[in-house]
Amino acid sequence: MLDVLGIRGDDGVDAYLEMLAYTLSDVWRETSDPRDTPQWIPMSAFAKAIKAILADRASWNHFGGTKRPPIPDILARAKEGRSDLMSIRRSVETMVATRERLVRILDTVNGYEEDDL
Repeated sequence: MLDVLGIRGDDGVDAYLEMLAYTLSDVWRETSDPRDTPQWIPMSAFAKAIKAILADRASWNHFGGTKRPPIPDILARAKEGRSDLMSIRRSVETMVATRERLVRILDTVNGYEEDDL
């Protein structure tokens, strides 16, 4: 992210990155999030947040001249990404459970057909 924005390393950038990492490592779930939502931001959710920020040219004017996206902005977008990931996870779990149910139904039906022979 910093390379794309043309930000070079110095003590201020190091402190910014440390605070960003610290912030993303302990993020409480929202009341609307499932109980198994991790209390941190997955890397893919962080990457999605950065991609969205970089794609939104209008938000570049709000960086206050530092070119660094505000940590609360990154956090808000990362939480949305985490929520999306949890939704996808629930959908996959539902599909797996449905498949298992269908396999049991097919096994039962096939068992009845064998008994009729």
